[in-house]
Amino acid sequence: MRTAVLLLTALFMLSCGGNQAKKPDGNTNSVSGVETGKTGKKIEYMDELVLVKEGTTNEVKMSEISQTVEGKIDVYDDGKIYLTKLWETKSAVSFEVVEGPIKELKKLNGKIITAEGKVNKTGPYSGTIKIKSYKLKK
Repeated sequence: MRTAVLLLTALFMLSCGGNQAKKPDGNTNSVSGVETGKTGKKIEYMDELVLVKEGTTNEVKMSEISQTVEGKIDVYDDGKIYLTKLWETKSAVSFEVVEGPIKELKKLNGKIITAEGKVNKTGPYSGTIKIKSYKLKK
């Protein structure tokens, strides 16, 4: 009886995997895709934007995306500055400030700002940001 249950479970799991969406490189990771018409395609996979030039199969992956991020400035003892989004929740995302007005931001430790810049996600709860401009939130 146990063997039959295990066999049925294994067959069920194998049959469910057959309908996974595949990326162009053949990878079967989870996909949240967006495609546009024949005049240029835009396909987005999770945190990575993939652009396909019209008439070719060449892909250009852009991991840095220009965004506006509201967060709290945290200055660590080692001198690193982080912009923490959703700082009051368990889902906080910390972006290390790698470029921008570093000296000004060090003075704003604990303050909330709205920053514009290039964001590069390195993990689900981390990344880097190159700040172009910012506003102090009142």
